[in-house]
Amino acid sequence: MQESCSAQEAQNHYQTLERRHFERVESSLRKFIPAYDWEFETQGRPELEKVLELVRTWVGRTVIAQWFPNHENYWLTICGRSEVGKTHLSDRAIRCVRDATEAIAAPVRKSTSTCYRPISADLATVPEIIANHHQDKRWLWNWNKQAVIGIDDLGTESFTAPWDKDTIYSVFAERSEKGKVPAKSTIITTNMTLEEVSKKFDPRLASRLRRGKNIFHVMPEDTKAFYD
Repeated sequence: MQESCSAQEAQNHYQTLERRHFERVESSLRKFIPAYDWEFETQGRPELEKVLELVRTWVGRTVIAQWFPNHENYWLTICGRSEVGKTHLSDRAIRCVRDATEAIAAPVRKSTSTCYRPISADLATVPEIIANHHQDKRWLWNWNKQAVIGIDDLGTESFTAPWDKDTIYSVFAERSEKGKVPAKSTIITTNMTLEEVSKKFDPRLASRLRRGKNIFHVMPEDTKAFYD
């Protein structure tokens, strides 16, 4: 009976510690992410503020999901024509994840004996993914193991081999598999609608972009003047 109580006390202590860690990280992220240098001017336009807020929210949930596996994250797909700032925002998002982890989440974990691990995050275009995979079959496996990735310009590539589509689909399938700990967060940019993604690749791939709480957001067409 005494051993059972001790085990329960230890469990309660662990849960309390986790809750305090979470509250500390979440509070710091609420200050860090809005103050981050996004290099993206919304000019007070609601539609641009919404895009930036979606990206910021994705960053926050991504950082938390990597360090607190019980918290849900999601994929974010930004759709729009060329030169409206999709790549810029996804690149800044990946950088913000790295910087927020180093500045906030990692110190909290390092200050205790609980599981500290560095976070890995990277951005690549679809042609880069395919070319690297052709050169080294192990590259895709290693790249897709990363906790956070950005897939840029989905839909602009030309496939030179019949299995290239399968290569891209395998990335999405692996990253959307349920039960991954920590969760595999993904941000995607594309100039294609969901219907076009379905036709060019596979209906299953298009469905993964909207599965669960994943967000597919279309950017305004006249945003070029608002980012550096």
